[in-house]
Amino acid sequence: MPLWPADNAYQSQLIQEAQEKKLAENPGWQKLLHMRKNLLTAPKSGIDDPHFFITPRGNRHPQAELEATLVAFFNPLPASGVDTQEHPQCRYPARYAWLKKQLAFDPTRMPEAHCDRFEAWRSQLNAQSVSLIFASYYMNNPASMYGHTFLRLNRGSEDPTAAQHLLDYTVNFAAEATTTNGILYAFYGLAGKFRGRFSTMPYYIKVQEYNNLESRDLWEYPLHLTPEQVDLLIRHLWELGQSSIAYYFFNRNCSYQLLPLLEAAAPELSLSPSFVFKTVPSDTLRALRQWPGFSDAGERRPSERSLLLTHRQRLTSAEIHLAEALLRPQSKTAEAEVRQAPVQRQALVLESAQELLRYRVGLSRDLPAPIQEKEQQLLLWRSQLGVSSSSVVVPPDHSIAPERSHRTGRISFSEGVSSRSGFQELSLRPALQDLDDSSAGYLSGSRLEMFNIRARYDDQRSKLYLEEFGFANIVSLPEWDRWVKKPAWKINAGGRVAHELTRHPESALYFGLNFGPGWSMRLPLPWSARFFLFTDVDCGAGHAWNAGGRFGGGGSGGLLNEFTPSLRLRLQAQHIHYWVGDPDSTTHLEIVPSWSITDRLDLRVILEKWNRYQEARFGLYWFL
Repeated sequence: MPLWPADNAYQSQLIQEAQEKKLAENPGWQKLLHMRKNLLTAPKSGIDDPHFFITPRGNRHPQAELEATLVAFFNPLPASGVDTQEHPQCRYPARYAWLKKQLAFDPTRMPEAHCDRFEAWRSQLNAQSVSLIFASYYMNNPASMYGHTFLRLNRGSEDPTAAQHLLDYTVNFAAEATTTNGILYAFYGLAGKFRGRFSTMPYYIKVQEYNNLESRDLWEYPLHLTPEQVDLLIRHLWELGQSSIAYYFFNRNCSYQLLPLLEAAAPELSLSPSFVFKTVPSDTLRALRQWPGFSDAGERRPSERSLLLTHRQRLTSAEIHLAEALLRPQSKTAEAEVRQAPVQRQALVLESAQELLRYRVGLSRDLPAPIQEKEQQLLLWRSQLGVSSSSVVVPPDHSIAPERSHRTGRISFSEGVSSRSGFQELSLRPALQDLDDSSAGYLSGSRLEMFNIRARYDDQRSKLYLEEFGFANIVSLPEWDRWVKKPAWKINAGGRVAHELTRHPESALYFGLNFGPGWSMRLPLPWSARFFLFTDVDCGAGHAWNAGGRFGGGGSGGLLNEFTPSLRLRLQAQHIHYWVGDPDSTTHLEIVPSWSITDRLDLRVILEKWNRYQEARFGLYWFL
């Protein structure tokens, strides 16, 4: 359909009207372009893909992009039967809907395209409401240690049944990894060398990935968007689906990119400006809680591991052993004992045994023949009992809900005294958690610190020096269980002072790496107590040693006590023998009582000893 002569005049009329209304400065338009204000430069879009814009200047000039968009909407429509997918009205349905509302398009002067593919996709999603989903922390994958957030597009009301939830679609932003090399993966993620894209997929796929394969709890938070806002979100998601965005692990990541998407749907929101240097999923969740349309309490979808352990709680000690014995190749004796029990107890044992079998071998369809035969035997036996399955309800535990977690950034000031001098210490930690912080909302017994910096001022020598620069300090202490056999592990890399040397601390700074496997168990005490042991490999490099470095091995262990949610005590000891470097061995002892005065302020005393060197410091820790 060719343009009518009058259309050119209508173009000019709309552009003039848009200028008069200052639509290019309207938050609704700027958020559709993902414009970000900067202190030193003019506003710029957070999307760096030129295909997202109509004009090459569109990522910096919202006025130019608005005018180019209006002109593009007048492009001739293709002949009947020809795909209209690439027509600007179909390529940018959110822009078209927003501008149409602001300028009241006259369909007789600007013909409206029939966007069949977009309408079919929108109809398939059938989104009536939106929920934010938080996948809990997963220490066995560097990309998932901080947790993960994505959206779910609910087909029905905001509280459909679980079965309906599984068929809903999700909105996920993720990096397209181009390497499997661990070092390159970390570098590319930090430097923004990966491209990230939005995608949609059924919720049951994410449940399979997180709940089942990785045993991560999912927390679901309804977002009370209006129908108009939900529609605009879907339209904008279509616009984003054909573009990629530079992915930065620390700030422009999966959680951050959901915020501009929600802002485009609800321009009154201002979520993304507060996330500049880092974006942690739990922090975005905390920011969303300030929005009146956010549901304050999340619903937990328990992981496969949580369900397994809840199944087991229904069994007696003897029945637990029988469930384990049923999975062995020679299980005739155990089978005979189970058959002597009442039918209801048989059912519980068989259900737990089958859950344990599936947990141990995974949820793959391609299982070895003996495993398939054992599972079929258990299922057949269970079906012959003639009693219905009892539903397993994991009791709610809001102490582990991510919205209860403390803020991830932290700054502290400490006053200390050592066997050499008095000192003051200032520390800054961008993220996330250590063993002395409150574990509410985090994985209990976990430490995940990145780029922790500690600087000290020596009173006696009036000297300022760097005490520590931690690149990564990770500790995972999963509770050892006969059914869930997850090993503990740790890695600590960064610069630190070797206090066991008899030289000034600024001359004893070195780069060190300590790592090793371990084991952890919960102690049967009236309070929460966890005991742990590690095998340590320790190495370092720097001018602190005459040989230029050191290498050794040893062991470490400790006890974590959480007497109340706000009162904690950690006791830890480590002994390393060095084959290279001096001194030939180091013993490190540490005692740390912690008290949470508020949810943002901790008081902490730290007592440490390295060989003959001793120090004590008293500090206030403020969570940012």
